[in-house]
Amino acid sequence: AVAATTVLAGGGALLLTVSLGWHAGETRRAFLRLTESWPGWLAVLLLCVTLAPNAAVWAAAYALGPGFLLGDGAPVTPLASAAAPLLPPFPLLAAVPDAGAGTPLNWAAGVVPMTAGVVAGLLVGRGATISGRAPAPVWSAGRTAGAAVLAAALCAALLSLLASLAGGPLGVAALSRFGPVWWQVGAATLLWLAPAAVATSLAVRAWRARPLPGAPAGRIPGPALPGRLPPHPPDP
Repeated sequence: AVAATTVLAGGGALLLTVSLGWHAGETRRAFLRLTESWPGWLAVLLLCVTLAPNAAVWAAAYALGPGFLLGDGAPVTPLASAAAPLLPPFPLLAAVPDAGAGTPLNWAAGVVPMTAGVVAGLLVGRGATISGRAPAPVWSAGRTAGAAVLAAALCAALLSLLASLAGGPLGVAALSRFGPVWWQVGAATLLWLAPAAVATSLAVRAWRARPLPGAPAGRIPGPALPGRLPPHPPDP
């Protein structure tokens, strides 16, 4: 769950960086409009660095599908972005996608939650088997799938908490709702990660638990159980 959350946060930070570069001109103009002196520019830069984790969570919520709100009735999602109310010039807000219907470039953000689900599944699948010279399964397929769902649920809870901390009202009236909606982010995280994590964990378990070449059919070689001697090879 922690690994998947890290992937989502890191993917959000990557999306934020790409969007800032894509809107480099708007970012620069917003940066220069706030102040006209070097001390002021430095203060704005430090404020942007401080708020960068919040923006990364916003970007992760965007990749998950629910996106975020730039005001009451102004959602920003990969499928469509509503026209936002008049916002103050701020460099991080320049990274917000343009208003209108989404394009395949916007939909490509879905790679981030899919990757998080695969990473969670890989770790669960590895944990479901014993590594060594001859790996053997220690968890049933049902237990492995259950652990993958649990990891997805815990990741959803963590993302919900981060989303609730990263958003909040920016003002009154139209700006009373600003940022991701925590319960939507949590539900989308679970829907994205659970299927990918379950499929990946079962595939990894099956691969690592496959019989080694030359092993008897129907048996998977593995380490000897405590208190038991390993089976002797047949006499020639």
